[in-house]
Amino acid sequence: IIYRNASRIEQLISEMLNSSRPGELNLKKVQPAVLIDETLELSIDRIQLREIQLEKKVKGDLPDIYVDPEKLKMAFLNIIINAIEAMETEAGCLRIEADTEGGHLVFQFTDNGKGIAQEEVDKLFDPFYTGKKGGMGLGLTSVQNILQSHKGGIEVKSKPGEGTTFAIYIPVGN
Repeated sequence: IIYRNASRIEQLISEMLNSSRPGELNLKKVQPAVLIDETLELSIDRIQLREIQLEKKVKGDLPDIYVDPEKLKMAFLNIIINAIEAMETEAGCLRIEADTEGGHLVFQFTDNGKGIAQEEVDKLFDPFYTGKKGGMGLGLTSVQNILQSHKGGIEVKSKPGEGTTFAIYIPVGN
């Protein structure tokens, strides 16, 4: 577990540094369900360690998308890890959904964590802004950069004390 996580940390740092400068995407045809499953494999140790309930609702007939799967997995992983850290051990529930909406594939990541105040939601994607102790404030900035390079977007809805939903929009048929 330590070796796997150390390797993943090294990869994340390299990807984060690379995502701050424009780079070419390595586009591949990807099934949304596979993308989610591969991302969950990278975070399953944390989910199990914190005894977080996982609910996955992915429609089976979703269209394939042309994306850079490694970059998109990094974006998803960042959101999943933030959700895990926002929830209490043994009481957390992470719900991941995927569906289509108006020419986009929509991935939703919902937690029942502490939630985020609206004034903080407005700053979440600002470089070096963080609400986490010891955080660097680059994770969600990196997520936003990755999504913009895919011509996608992200929305955040949160209520303090109830939880947060991150909705990621990726165009279908790139």
